[in-house]
Amino acid sequence: MNQLLKKTPMVFRQGISIMLAMVIVISTLTFGLNAMINKIKIIDTSFFKVIYTLSSSPSSILANAGIKLDSDDTYSMNWLNGREGELILKRAVEVTVSYNGKDVQVSLPQTTVKEAIDKAGFTLTDDMVLNCSVNATITEGMAIEIYDVITETVYEDEEIPFETVTEKSSKLAKGTEKVAVEGKNGTKRYTYTRTVINGETVSNELVGEEIIENPTNRKILIGTKTTTISATKPSTTKPSTTKPSTTTKPSTSTDKVENNGTSTETDKDTSTESTPESSETTTKTVYYTKAGYKYVSSLKPSKDFLLDENGIPVNYSKKITGKATAYSYDAGSLTATGKKVRTGYVAVNPKQIPYGTKLFIRTPDGKYVYGYASAEDTGGFVKKGKITVDLFFPSTSACYKFGVRNVEIYVLN
Repeated sequence: MNQLLKKTPMVFRQGISIMLAMVIVISTLTFGLNAMINKIKIIDTSFFKVIYTLSSSPSSILANAGIKLDSDDTYSMNWLNGREGELILKRAVEVTVSYNGKDVQVSLPQTTVKEAIDKAGFTLTDDMVLNCSVNATITEGMAIEIYDVITETVYEDEEIPFETVTEKSSKLAKGTEKVAVEGKNGTKRYTYTRTVINGETVSNELVGEEIIENPTNRKILIGTKTTTISATKPSTTKPSTTKPSTTTKPSTSTDKVENNGTSTETDKDTSTESTPESSETTTKTVYYTKAGYKYVSSLKPSKDFLLDENGIPVNYSKKITGKATAYSYDAGSLTATGKKVRTGYVAVNPKQIPYGTKLFIRTPDGKYVYGYASAEDTGGFVKKGKITVDLFFPSTSACYKFGVRNVEIYVLN
């Protein structure tokens, strides 16, 4: 190199020296600059960009990059190493905070719900709840709602229905009833602790109950007093004052009556000879009824029984109340027990009233008396439980006339 320089003219040598010096200076400067340049990644909400700058000031970096921030926007600078870093922009979002009918709009960087509530000027307490998590990150247009938790004591009253009790009374006629004490419902109070949020009940806990007023039971007296009524009435025939010119022989006719499945012959009508020298007393057995009562049933009992002054059997084992209908069949038709149909044979549910049970049937007011009857038949109406008894009538027109009525059924055996 030295030999080359010696052979080179002086002027040319000076030029080369200057160039070499400049290269050295430029290289030195370039190395120094590279050692001072920062690589910054700017991260915005929807984009990021990389710039190289000698500046380390975030505001200068943003200004040099042409990025503007609004008043509520913020940023954070994170250096990854000596010359490389991230500049993260936090753009402000608008949210609405609502409490007790008041809405407050606030603008702040994407932070937590708690900070948005604080900026809105509300203070959270233990008796408040939110429609979102207090630590959730807010988003643009988010609606944050604050509710008070209201705890209240509530009372609810419930009626305690009274019961009906019966008591026998020897002062009332048998078969009659009288209300001695009117029933009155009682009151039971329930106490609840109720929790209400935003007008809706979220819990309702029963914490106590008490009787405010006990019910008064309805008391009915059942009469047991019996009145003995004579079942026979003597009928006397005065001796004739003149001797009849002719003597009439007794004329007797018989009628067969079914009783408990058997047939017996009874005197239907008897005329007796009367002479002046003698008189004869005829006694006819009757069944006591209130004046004006008429029986529908032609069935006669095997033994006498008495009715009280109200037309109710003095002795019975059970009383059944329910609805009665009427039915009719052609003469000679058979009942469920194999007997020929007739007035006095009635259809029942044999599970409730067994076949062969002897009954006395009338309306509750006593204005219609079917009379003495026997359970000998059944049918669809009574089996379904809607009708208690179906009464046999000799004609369809009689059935229509009877229709459907409430009846009292007295079980005689």
